[in-house]
Amino acid sequence: CYCGWDGDDCRNQIDEQCDSASSSNTNNNINNHDRYDGCIFELTDSQGMTAEYDLTYFNLDDDAFIVVDSYSPSYEYMFNICGGINTQFWTDDISIPQACKHPATDPSRNYAPCIKTHSDSSSVCDQYEDTTGEVPSAIQINWDNNIGCYWLGMEVSSIDNLPQYSIELLNPDDVSKGVVFTILNGQWCASVGRNRELRVKLECPD
Repeated sequence: CYCGWDGDDCRNQIDEQCDSASSSNTNNNINNHDRYDGCIFELTDSQGMTAEYDLTYFNLDDDAFIVVDSYSPSYEYMFNICGGINTQFWTDDISIPQACKHPATDPSRNYAPCIKTHSDSSSVCDQYEDTTGEVPSAIQINWDNNIGCYWLGMEVSSIDNLPQYSIELLNPDDVSKGVVFTILNGQWCASVGRNRELRVKLECPD
């Protein structure tokens, strides 16, 4: 299988231009994982065929997946499957620029997902996850002149049973084609009232 990126990357630096696509919730999705509790999944397609997907191979201990956006080469995506990006990448500004790291002020809000929205409006965030000392599972880097960065997913420890990722069949009618693994709980995207996320397609060859 191979990896590719797809989905809600909110690639523009201006919040008003964030993407607003959403993931589907069908009966072949697994989206109730509260922490990374394993990387083996059993999925069933619309024909009743079932397959087990073991994604532990994609959980990298000493490395990370790096994908360059083919449409906008200045954008780069770094991520891990079923775990955070290895901490060794955060010790220098070469692999991960300073813009991706905790700033001196308000670290909780700058990269954090929203964990509680306003009672009168789901597009207004009332509470952010505390990201102090945390490492994300996926980031988006803009290596253009003004280097920018978004966290696209992380584990949330302050709320029990909050999904950390979802997985669904690439083709709901054919369990053998592969899966889409979505990393959840990315940085809050105010213009569309949702947290960023990264969808990773793991497609199996014929």
